[in-house]
Amino acid sequence: MKFMKPLAAAVLAVIHCGAVADSNVSSVSQQGSMNTATINQSDPTVTDNQIVVIQDGVGNVSDAEQLDNTTDSLISHIQIGDDNDAMSLQEMDVSLATTAINQQGDMNDAETIQANSISNSTISAVQVGTDNEFESRQDSQVSSSTISSVQVGDTNSVNLDQIDSVDSSTINVSQDGDTNDIEAEQSTSVSASTMIFTQVGDQNTLDSNQFQASSVSASILQVGTSNDADIDQFVNVSSSTSSIIQSGSGNVAFTDQSSDVSGSGISVSQDGTDNDAEVSQDDVVSLSFVSVSQTGDMNEAEIDQEGDISSTSATVEQGGSSNNTDINQSNFIDSSTATVFQSGDGNDAQLL
Repeated sequence: MKFMKPLAAAVLAVIHCGAVADSNVSSVSQQGSMNTATINQSDPTVTDNQIVVIQDGVGNVSDAEQLDNTTDSLISHIQIGDDNDAMSLQEMDVSLATTAINQQGDMNDAETIQANSISNSTISAVQVGTDNEFESRQDSQVSSSTISSVQVGDTNSVNLDQIDSVDSSTINVSQDGDTNDIEAEQSTSVSASTMIFTQVGDQNTLDSNQFQASSVSASILQVGTSNDADIDQFVNVSSSTSSIIQSGSGNVAFTDQSSDVSGSGISVSQDGTDNDAEVSQDDVVSLSFVSVSQTGDMNEAEIDQEGDISSTSATVEQGGSSNNTDINQSNFIDSSTATVFQSGDGNDAQLL
């Protein structure tokens, strides 16, 4: 993340709204290069406020803050050009608040935080171009809130977190292009929350985690070749689902549910050749399932259910030739099943 740039040959706009920051509108429009806009709305109640920054040029910086009891307020960044930075902070009892970022160009960075009791609030970013970055966090008592990101172009990256008591909240990311990367996490007492990811293109990677999760879901759709998807749900996982769908060749899907898993399921669907699905449920698993479906040739499916497993199932269906399945159920297995369906030539299945 590239923060404040030197102010030589720059235009600096600084707006501060202190005392009772209520129903204020701060608007800045800048054209040219190396401009900086810094706006602060704070103390003690930020209600019905708006910050709007529009910058057209190269190497510009937009920095906006709304602090203390931020209610029904907006921060908006619009940047057109390359190598621009947009930064936002909404903090302390944030309710019905919105941060919106729109960047068009290459090598742009956006960072935004909503912190300390977040409810019914939204962070969204749209970036069009290459080599762009978006980092965002909703932190501490997050309820009914959303982080969303749309990136169009190549070599872009997203890093999103909802952490520390997360309820009925959503992370939603869409990327269209090649060699893009997503990292996302919902952690520490997560309930009734969702992560949704879509990547269209080749050589994309995705790594997601849900920690201490009940009634949560994570779903990934990847269309293209040589993509990699990873979902981890761990520690007291109940009534939760993990789903990966991949269309194309040379893709890898890895998903894991571990450390006291009940009433939960994993599904993987791959359409194409030379794909790999690796799935595990381990360390006390009950009333749960794994389902893998692969269509095409030279695919591999590996399922591990280990460590005090009861009333669980593992199912693999493969259509095509030269496919391979390995299912391992071990260590204190009770009332559990493993099933493999294969159609085609030269296939292999091992159940342990």
